[in-house]
Parts: sequence; structure tokens; C-alpha cells
Amino acid sequence: MIHLAKHIELLLLDNDCVIIPRLGGFVAHYTSATIEDKEHIIIPPYRTIGFNPQLKINDGVLAESYMNFYGINFYEANKRMNSEIDELLSILHEEGKYKFVNIGELHFNIYGVYEFKPYDNKL
Repeated sequence: MIHLAKHIELLLLDNDCVIIPRLGGFVAHYTSATIEDKEHIIIPPYRTIGFNPQLKINDGVLAESYMNFYGINFYEANKRMNSEIDELLSILHEEGKYKFVNIGELHFNIYGVYEFKPYDNKL
């Protein structure tokens, strides 16, 4: 399971969207730099991470990461990735949440809806 979370974390550094097939996608949101006139400070641009549970179709980005990391073909990468996704879904349904290190917490609420709480200034 730790491998799936690490792949997602690394992919979010260079991609605006990382889809976990059958679950949803992490999406990066950009905010431009701003100037606070009253306090005379400049706030640099930053990214926040959100989660969209409607993005479920495999776009191949995560599978390609598995292919490159393990040196395996697309079929084997999908097989390994789907096994870890099954494990993630099991944890979410049994425990109600999963912590993605440096990204945030994904919760599965009593209404069967996924909610994401990003960590501040982690990624």
C-alpha cells in the first residue's frame, strides 16, 4: 500500500491530476502570488490538492509510474496497481480513512461518499 501512496505523491509534483482507477483523482489547484498591502508582505504562488471522486477511468499515468519504477510491462503494472487499489479500498471501507503521507487524508463517510482533507504546505 505504501507504494501506491508514494507513486501518487511523486506524480503530483509534475502532474496536475493523478487518477486512482475505480476511486477518483487528486487534482492540483494553483493560486497566484498575492500582495498583502496592509501587512506589506508577498505571498508566493502555491498549489493545493483536491480530490474528485468522479475521475475514475484509468488514464495510464499511475500505471506508467509503476512500469518505470518496477521495469515491468503495462499488463503487470496494472495488475500490481489494481492489487494495491483493492487494498486501499478495503482500508477505506473498514477503517473509514486513509492517510496519504504529505498529501492529506481520504475519508469514506457513512453516506458512501469520499471526502478529502489536504495537509497544509506538505507537497
